[in-house]
Formats: sequence, C-alpha cells, structure tokens
Amino acid sequence: EVPALMNFKLACTFVALAAPLASAQWSSDPTVNLAVSDAAADQVQPMIAPTSDGGCYISWLDSIANGFDVRLQRLDAAGNELWPHDGVLVIDRGFSSTQSYGLDVDAAGNALLAARDDGGSGVQITASKVSPTGTLLWGPGGVTLTNTSAFVSSPKIAGTADGSVVVAWGEDPVVKLQRLDASGVPIWGTDITMTPPAGFYFVGDLHDAGNDTILSMVHQTGAMFWSPKHLVAQKFDAAGAPLWGSSPMSVFDSGSLQIGNYP
Repeated sequence: EVPALMNFKLACTFVALAAPLASAQWSSDPTVNLAVSDAAADQVQPMIAPTSDGGCYISWLDSIANGFDVRLQRLDAAGNELWPHDGVLVIDRGFSSTQSYGLDVDAAGNALLAARDDGGSGVQITASKVSPTGTLLWGPGGVTLTNTSAFVSSPKIAGTADGSVVVAWGEDPVVKLQRLDASGVPIWGTDITMTPPAGFYFVGDLHDAGNDTILSMVHQTGAMFWSPKHLVAQKFDAAGAPLWGSSPMSVFDSGSLQIGNYP
C-alpha cells in the first residue's frame, strides 16, 4: 500500500507540474497559429509590447466596416488571452484608411496607446492608458492632445521610468511632443515644436531612456512627396530640454530613404 500511495503522490505532482503546459495557447504548428482576433472584418497593423511577467500586449486596427478602431489584448507568457477574445475597444474611430500609431508599456505595467481620433471635433491625437485588467484608466475617450484644424499624423508614445508618458506626433510640417503625468495631465506648459529648416518632419519612432526620451524623425527635405528623405534624431530630458544640441542630430543624409520608410 505504501508504494502505491507514493506512486499516486508522484502522479499527482507530475499532473500539477504539467497543468500549466497543458493550458498553453502557443502552437507548435506554424500553419496553425494563435488567433488573437478573428472578427468578421479586417484586423491590420498589429503591434506588440512585452510585459514584465513574460506576457505581452497586442494592439491592432480593426474593422473597415465601421471604421478602423484601436483594439488591445493581453496575453500571459503561455499565450493565454487574459481578456475576452477580440480584446477591448480602446478608441472608437470612423476612418476608412489607416496610419501608424503608438504602443508602449509604462513603469506600472499599463498599456499606453496613441492614435489619430475622429470621434470628436475634426481629427485629433488621442492617448490612452489601459490597466492589466483591461480598464481604460483615462476614460473611454482617452486624453486629447490637440485642438487643431491642421493635418495630424502618426503619433508615437513612450512611458518613462518616473511613471510619466511622452507623446510625439506630426502636425502639418512640424513634429510636436507633450509629456503627461500618470493621470494624463500635460506636464509641459506648451507642446515642444520641432520645425524643419525646409519641407516636413514626420515622426519615425519614440522610446524612453530612463526619464528621458529619444525621438527619430524623417525629414522630407522639400515640399514635394518625392523630395529626398533623411533621418534625424533628438533626445529630450524630463523638462523637455534637447540633449543632443539645438538642432536634431543627422543620422542619414546621403541620398534618400525609400518613400514610406520610417526607421
């Protein structure tokens, strides 16, 4: 009876250890991958941001039938969906086409998103914070950063080590930046404006570096769409002061980047 009891305990231990593996959602078959969203309409431009627990947030633009909305899902390290299938609606939009947008994770593990939003007065830039449980911490409308009739484009977002958030976006020929506190309240009195010597600036990417942020921009050197396109970068401290000189640092200025290339 004792050996049988020991075998039963070992079997139970093995089952307990194996249980998390049995519930994993990651597939070993590359032809049958995990469907994060498979709603009836289109899902495009997915982004992924890892979380400290080994999981991730995945965002995408969803459904051409009703406008490309911004949606978000959270997965654990095993690939299990932690929110309802097809994720949560973050920004309800009516666009029939898409642009780039931003996804990051802040110091507390919340998801940060920034995108163009046509749900209010004209097309503006909106930032949202979503908790690990799927709660919209800045409300269903998020925080609107612009109030302009200018053309706004391709925002990016970054969470810094002190818990604040920086958003960068294009606004006609310039690029603007604003820093928000953890509640979504602007910290800088006025937006930082990056004005090109000629042509247009477009946001390439934005990343945190401790409490600082690093911004890359594509510089379209002339007014025409086919004008040469170069790459520049600048680093800002928490107060918004540029750290790499009064003008952005030139990264690539020989020839031209390919049209539509935003390193």
